[in-house]
Amino acid sequence: MATRNITIRVSTATHAALKEAARDNSSTLSDLGRKYLEAAVERRAWEDGVAPVMPKIRVEIQTKLVKMEERFARLLARTAIEGGVTKRLVLRILTEIRTGTADEIVEWEADAWESSRKSLYQPLKGVNELLETLRVAPEVSDKSEN
Repeated sequence: MATRNITIRVSTATHAALKEAARDNSSTLSDLGRKYLEAAVERRAWEDGVAPVMPKIRVEIQTKLVKMEERFARLLARTAIEGGVTKRLVLRILTEIRTGTADEIVEWEADAWESSRKSLYQPLKGVNELLETLRVAPEVSDKSEN
């Protein structure tokens, strides 16, 4: 790597702090100054190039995730409804086979709906938690509009 010499004027306090840091790192003042300047130039290049678009990228990713989670929630809801319908259909078939009073049949049907609801509660609760974590944070969408 080719190097070039530059001269920089700093305050006495900054000079003393740099000299002390160089001594602590068993380095020369020139090497320490070079490392600090290179780090500052790299940081500035990153801030000028990538940092300004990061909030926009984050918002775009979250927007895509929200669309995906909504599709997933609809699929889960449709599956839950179809599961409940299937349980009721099976119950209806069983009631045709079994003999019982009208009150017993109504009670079996109510029990089928209740067991269907209970079996779907936990997955729906998990999906609700997932939906809440994937929502676009208001502060992120505000930053992208500026």
